[in-house]
Amino acid sequence: MQDTGIGIDPRAVRTLFEPFRQADIATTRRYGGTGLGLTIVRQLVELMHGSVRCESALGAGSRFIVTLPLRPWVPSVGAAPGRSAPHRLAIDAAARQPAPAGTSPDATGRGQRVLLAEDHPINREVITRQLLKLGYVCDCAEDGQQAWEMLEAAQASGAGYAMLLTDCHMPRLDGYELTARLRQGEAARGLPRLPIVALTANALQGEAERCLALGMDAYLSKPLQLADLREALSRVLRQGAAQQEAGATTAPRYSRLMQLCDGDEAKVAKLVRVFVQATEKDLQAMDRAAAAADPAVLRQLAHRLSSACHQLDEDETVRAFQAVENGHSDQLALALYPPARRALQSVMQRATAFVARCVRGAGRGERSPSGPAQEIRLCSRAKA
Repeated sequence: MQDTGIGIDPRAVRTLFEPFRQADIATTRRYGGTGLGLTIVRQLVELMHGSVRCESALGAGSRFIVTLPLRPWVPSVGAAPGRSAPHRLAIDAAARQPAPAGTSPDATGRGQRVLLAEDHPINREVITRQLLKLGYVCDCAEDGQQAWEMLEAAQASGAGYAMLLTDCHMPRLDGYELTARLRQGEAARGLPRLPIVALTANALQGEAERCLALGMDAYLSKPLQLADLREALSRVLRQGAAQQEAGATTAPRYSRLMQLCDGDEAKVAKLVRVFVQATEKDLQAMDRAAAAADPAVLRQLAHRLSSACHQLDEDETVRAFQAVENGHSDQLALALYPPARRALQSVMQRATAFVARCVRGAGRGERSPSGPAQEIRLCSRAKA
């Protein structure tokens, strides 16, 4: 909702949704009111797992934005036996269209719910119709900040999305920042990994590497071709399902090291401890190189860390550091380091937990890593 009225002082906007608070007491004297209306609106919106906010400026009017995790309705073929057909509003005729001829079942959306973050209205309309044609149910966000709020609301309601498609260049919060925020939140809260597909009109060299290093799963250039979109989404969803299945247990597998050590977990833990201790020093050196804007040293250490992470089967982090090493420009290599560092921190957390579990097992009389138990601290220096 938007108006062109007198507007609200920005200092008053912060308390606007609190009970018995109004922006201007003089308005209450003139028109009446208790200061409860917006509080009730906020409570109703939050009951539906949504959010409400206000944007205003004095003399320029006000805009109130409500974000709700509503799911588009796709019309059913008919009413249930013995009941009359309900009166509902159809979203789009494209939702009723069958999958294109020759499309295999595993390549269609099958009604899976995806979120599209795209700031341009014509792109939203075209991509939404493409997704509906492929069998997906699509919700839309006009920018990255709105997408973040919709994802948070969906997570809170237990009705999450199967995938996020995001433009890379948007106002308020772009696709890069949105992805970084999502990956950080997943790691901090132990949430399943949401598949993310980047959409951009920028086909410059290095763009795909930047997207993958940030934690995106695929990269598509606009304008999107239906066949390319179908193949990419199908592949990403298959990969996501495989990753969830492989990560059903919280403990890392370290299959490469397990094979080397003939399945002896104690020996594997000793090797993982060496990785953690060496990586702490490498991280400090990389932080110094990034702070000094020294891409040559950064690339050298990125090569070293990608090789080390490869030994632990941490493929996503390997790709992130390979992108730093192989960035086509020094500026890109420096820009790709922070997301690679975040990915490495997650690797370190898993490795530290693995060694700690083995040490605890040794304390209970189980077989332990050779040598005395050592405390392993995660490098906590500020991110570059």
